[in-house]
Amino acid sequence: MRQDTRGGLAIERLPEIDWLRGVAALGVFLFHAAGVCGFPKRTLPPIEVMGRSLAQIPSPLTFGATGVDLFFVLSGFCLALQQWRDRNDGWTAARLQKYARHRVARIVPAYWAACALSLLVMLSLGEPAEALWWATSTHLLFLHGFVQAHFLALNGALWSMATEAQFYVVFPLVFALYRRGGARLGRGWWWLLFVGLAFVLTVAIRGVIAAAGEGPIVGEISRAALLQYQLPGRLLEFCAGIAVADLFKRGVIAPRWLLAAVCAALTPFGLWARALGPSALVDPALGLMYGALLAALLLRPRGAAATGAGGRVSRLLRGPGAAFGRSSYSFFLVHVPILLAVAAAAPMDDAGPWTRFLVVGGVGLALSLVVGTGLYVGVELPLWRRLRGR
Repeated sequence: MRQDTRGGLAIERLPEIDWLRGVAALGVFLFHAAGVCGFPKRTLPPIEVMGRSLAQIPSPLTFGATGVDLFFVLSGFCLALQQWRDRNDGWTAARLQKYARHRVARIVPAYWAACALSLLVMLSLGEPAEALWWATSTHLLFLHGFVQAHFLALNGALWSMATEAQFYVVFPLVFALYRRGGARLGRGWWWLLFVGLAFVLTVAIRGVIAAAGEGPIVGEISRAALLQYQLPGRLLEFCAGIAVADLFKRGVIAPRWLLAAVCAALTPFGLWARALGPSALVDPALGLMYGALLAALLLRPRGAAATGAGGRVSRLLRGPGAAFGRSSYSFFLVHVPILLAVAAAAPMDDAGPWTRFLVVGGVGLALSLVVGTGLYVGVELPLWRRLRGR
């Protein structure tokens, strides 16, 4: 690896990050759309081809759920890169206050609005009001991760916000440990040791949870899954993002063959873990896979993007995909209640799952784009600018 003079800390916005956010949000949308329309979780519904029915086809839509793993990697990357841009050489009371204010301004206004929308939709669908009020109260405080019955009760996509909030709480400590380790052991390969330690720790903790048994299922989720979905069971994904942020801000450029080899090794590992692997490995393996993908996109010369194939990639990344990525948080927050509302308004009891998927998914996508963009323009962006201060 070599150093680049691109001045990574001066780059205000990375289109690659926006583009990846959009891809992650769209993948999660497709996964939930398939579930709402009655698709099996692991296979596609039978497909009729020339009078023959093809069944038990592995579903690529199930991998859309891994968009959450990508979100967590991106979150670790963005949080760490922002601290390096701010020249954070130690957490003071003022820095912690600024950090907390920025995190609240960034996620809370749109999230609370999505909670209100989800509550209205679930009430209109006839869900018990008292249970919904309790679930909403824990969601508003980001505490639904600690209540099994509430974890998926209000909006099936919002469970990840509890995990995100948990990482926000521990991030100052993790970031301080990362900086201290780099200072003592040298920055050269500390990032790799850090990721390796996070991987071992995460897999070990998830393995202990799995060995204790699934436990009772409450609210469509087992006790083991509830624990594995949160910290420290998702620590590796955030740590992978921190490590890539370190390499990026130092201007490290990795040879293309090395990036290709790492991605070629980790992608099958991640996909295998998602499809067939033990629960202890699933999300840590996906964290490594998406960390490698992020590194492959970012650890390249920025100036080379102006011409040739790099220029074509750069123009693609800066196009509509990046624009969608900027509003993808709001899109992500509202897509599940919108899908449920569309499915209830157009039940199509006699239609097949593929017809329901095309209609409900198509209409739900259009409405989610409209509502999500409105939430981004009307709530998320202006309140972020107003509340974050300086």
